[in-house]
Amino acid sequence: MSDKINAMKERHTHGSMLIPYDYYECVVPDYFPTVPLHWHKEWEISYVLEGEGTLRCEDQIIRMKPGDIILIQPNLLHGIFPIENRRVIYETLVFRQEILLGSYDDRSYREVLHPLSVGEHTITVPITVACGSYESIRQAVETMFSCVREDRAKEDLLLKSELLRIFYLVESEADLCHASMERTQSFLEPLRPVLAYMQKHYQEPLQVSDLAAIANLSESYFMYRFKQTFGIGAMEYLNQLRIKTACDLLLDSEETAARIAFESGFRNLANFNRHFKKSVGCTPTEYRKTVR
Repeated sequence: MSDKINAMKERHTHGSMLIPYDYYECVVPDYFPTVPLHWHKEWEISYVLEGEGTLRCEDQIIRMKPGDIILIQPNLLHGIFPIENRRVIYETLVFRQEILLGSYDDRSYREVLHPLSVGEHTITVPITVACGSYESIRQAVETMFSCVREDRAKEDLLLKSELLRIFYLVESEADLCHASMERTQSFLEPLRPVLAYMQKHYQEPLQVSDLAAIANLSESYFMYRFKQTFGIGAMEYLNQLRIKTACDLLLDSEETAARIAFESGFRNLANFNRHFKKSVGCTPTEYRKTVR
């Protein structure tokens, strides 16, 4: 994997050796306007509680609905976007594979978990009520999130068992788990280095010409291809990265709006305030007070 692709990897480290997972309660667009396209080496499982949103996973565009269970395999490009002015509320667990097994020598790892982790087998996204095993998977997911909220060592044991049960149920359902098919990635692949570059250099004054050069495409064709692939323009995606960064800084620091604007890639405070209000629906100061 190239350095450019590695640069797109999410910078956050999920969990620790002591607690190998992270839990998130998410409301889009209330907490943040979007979850920009990203990837990470950990597994991710989400459970949609209310509302609707759009999940982009690799080359798929999926409408998220209440009750949907979304199991994202490691290293898949994914992001979540609102539909018009609707909210989507969901819980997410991002976990390291180490939580599943203490040893990687047994046949359950070699024949089931390893093929899923490296993409030799793929999981259908999302898991919906139409799936025959849905109710059993849903119960396991709800128990798993209940354990996470308890946040105690004893509940970690049950959480592990429920995760393994989910994988067992997914592996047992023919419609949910299948060998990967060779798919043509030619339309998507030239844009991956562009996303990687934007993720790393969003603080800089990037131009369409810079991004088109990375993809080895003309500016007009690059803009068309980016919009056709991801559903938004390249500059709009860049602003999403910057606004998401600003939201994180507003919640996790005491820095001024002007400083946060600069660190997020905006060179003009008025321009930052305008883009922020358009994306989030309020001013940076109002966002900091409300969400905190």
